[in-house]
Amino acid sequence: MGDLVTMSATKKRELRQLTGIRFVAALWVVLFHYQFQILGILPEAHAVWSLFNAGYMAVDLFFVLSGFIISYQYLGKFNSGRGDYKSFLWKRLARIYPVHIATLFVFVVMLVAGKMAGIGVGDPTQFTLWGAIKDVLLIRVWVGADIGWNYPAWSLSAEWLSYLLFPLIAGAVAVIARRGRATIIALIGLLVVLEGVGAGLIPSLNNMAVPAVRVLIGFTIGIAIYCLVRDRPQSNTAGWLGLLLLVGLILITPLVLEPPVRASVGVLLASAAIYFLAVGGGPAVRLLGSRVLEYGGRISFSMYMTHAIALIVLGKVFEIDSWVDRPLVLRIVAVAAHIVLAISAGAAAYHLVEKPAQRYMVRASGRRRASQPPAEQARDYAPVD
Repeated sequence: MGDLVTMSATKKRELRQLTGIRFVAALWVVLFHYQFQILGILPEAHAVWSLFNAGYMAVDLFFVLSGFIISYQYLGKFNSGRGDYKSFLWKRLARIYPVHIATLFVFVVMLVAGKMAGIGVGDPTQFTLWGAIKDVLLIRVWVGADIGWNYPAWSLSAEWLSYLLFPLIAGAVAVIARRGRATIIALIGLLVVLEGVGAGLIPSLNNMAVPAVRVLIGFTIGIAIYCLVRDRPQSNTAGWLGLLLLVGLILITPLVLEPPVRASVGVLLASAAIYFLAVGGGPAVRLLGSRVLEYGGRISFSMYMTHAIALIVLGKVFEIDSWVDRPLVLRIVAVAAHIVLAISAGAAAYHLVEKPAQRYMVRASGRRRASQPPAEQARDYAPVD
């Protein structure tokens, strides 16, 4: 073990490895949504089809990670009385809303242009006015589980619900945490079981629990993990174990055939991976925190939000039937082009929309607070990641 480092309130260590995880998760989601296009071009990939088909579990990894990171950034400030709930929500909105609205606008343009050109862009039943209103208001899956215009965006309304409830959930977890580490671990275990129970009793998208339940379970687990992690020393062994658990999530989860069991196993592995990587050090952590993976993690949200648009374009360019008899090398290149375009679209949206709009919204909020009394100005948060 190297030097002991703890995640204290006064000096928090950087967790670049968790940013790297976001890229891995986003790429897994892309493979899930692109699986039929990829398998149509490259039937040989059927050997790893189950891995693609379990990619929806990456969303639960995102939910747990979100609860952890939000706690890492904001929990101490809420607890110490410096928290500004409106400022917190505004900064979270600045993080997710610009790209969300931009991609929704692109879908509207594509739908109109497609109708004018006689080209279909998807299932017409998903493009409804009421659906667009629910997307704009970020309430799509608060009740029900329809996926709407930009289908990956269903998770944003679930995330927004967790942001709204964050002070309440964090307060409840903090009360439980005072009883000791064993109680927190028991809470996490209970929530992991409830994830499977929810998937069994009220199955929804991909045979998981309904989105509102799914996100609140994952988000709460993330908060609980932060309570376990914040005073723990850094360990190289933990880093390797975390990386092994992350690989296990991707490779083992597809082997679990019963949806309720898969739901619990997936959330358990995701939670354990985040815990050990958060307290980990050494080569495994440096790998996930490398410049390439960290950059991928930074653009991962935009990549997640734009890959459905990229898939529509790819479906028109790479018509599956025309690739059946092509040489293997060309078909591999075509599949690689799918991944490259998904990443490139995410990078473009990040630099052109997400980051500039986020910066503008946060600065606009700061200018408004500058006119407030000094005591009110002091209540602020760390910059949105």
